Amino acid sequence: MRAAQAIIWLGLLDDGDLLRATDLYYSSTTIYATQDYNLLGLQAWERVAVERWFPRQGRILVTSMGGGREVYGLAKLGFQVEASEPNEQLAAHASRWLENQGVKASILPGEYLAPQREGAYDGVLLGWASYTHMVGREQRIAFLKNVRAAMKTGAPVLLSFFTREETAWQYRWVAWLANQIRKLSLRKATIEVGDWMELYFYHFFTSVEMEAELRAAELRMVHFSIMDCSHAVGIADP
Repeated sequence: MRAAQAIIWLGLLDDGDLLRATDLYYSSTTIYATQDYNLLGLQAWERVAVERWFPRQGRILVTSMGGGREVYGLAKLGFQVEASEPNEQLAAHASRWLENQGVKASILPGEYLAPQREGAYDGVLLGWASYTHMVGREQRIAFLKNVRAAMKTGAPVLLSFFTREETAWQYRWVAWLANQIRKLSLRKATIEVGDWMELYFYHFFTSVEMEAELRAAELRMVHFSIMDCSHAVGIADP
């Protein structure tokens, strides 16, 4: 039933509709704006990755910051943090909440594309699972290229996402059938293997796929894990 629902929505909705559905979900859910959630700061796996791969201090960019949890956690570790959030409601909440917590963070205009500040950041953290909501490999790589341009050479980027096994057949059937629906309405067959839709859009990655997308943006994957929350670290090579 879940696969059938995904096929119908992916087949009927265009890319803009998929993004708007995701934005609507984050506008309607309340967890990411709660005090208890955001005071958690970095989750255990985020802290481990930051301690291993990030510098001890410096300027960090957080994209898709949600209600401010990651920004709060990084600021408590002594980083200078700049952040953005594409959902206007969450961005407004995060700005107020961080100010109330005494956290000095620069809030940038919120878009999925990272702010163009060439070589400005010592590290980048993509807000929890935000990469999984981006529609289309081409758009994801364009985003990562902007992230890479904003990073200093040798700087790390930490991103989290949903994963799938390479042999999982249901994702291939969902993509194929959704694209048949798109063709019937004379639209481009742009649904990719791994795309899924329920309350919001998300894409399931394999490790090979993640490494390829990072490499296409001149980022070298140095870490991939499905423990706790699937995540990867890429390094900005010269």
